[in-house]
Amino acid sequence: MIRLGPVELDEDVGHDITRSSEPRARTPEAIYDSMRQNIKDGPELSVNRVSAAEKRGEITDLVNIILQRGTSGKRRFQGWGMLPVKEITNRGFKVQADPAPAIGQMPENPYHALILLPQTALADENERNQHIRYLSELAAGNWNPRP
Repeated sequence: MIRLGPVELDEDVGHDITRSSEPRARTPEAIYDSMRQNIKDGPELSVNRVSAAEKRGEITDLVNIILQRGTSGKRRFQGWGMLPVKEITNRGFKVQADPAPAIGQMPENPYHALILLPQTALADENERNQHIRYLSELAAGNWNPRP
């Protein structure tokens, strides 16, 4: 198993986006919808440590993990809405490594991480949606297409 250690401030994490086409995937609304579905009522957003995988020369491995763990039907993995860790932590978010274990036929994902929303957003749906809107707009402006 790959061990990456804690998420560093100079990393960029990416929220995986699935849609029928890349132009549809990279819009702020598509990213917002994906993030809102991912968070639902919880405090965390699932992301991957894309820059860490790129730095290690393992981006193809990460893409294969994403494909094996998840997309089906007409929607397919198109790329990532990228989020600079330093920028979002300065805005009150926490980012932590969260390696995902293998489940059944799905491989482990050592690149998995979580963005934790500020605690005040847990009880306030409007605040939670404002945070998601900020993250989705930032991510749309930093699109990284699937290699």
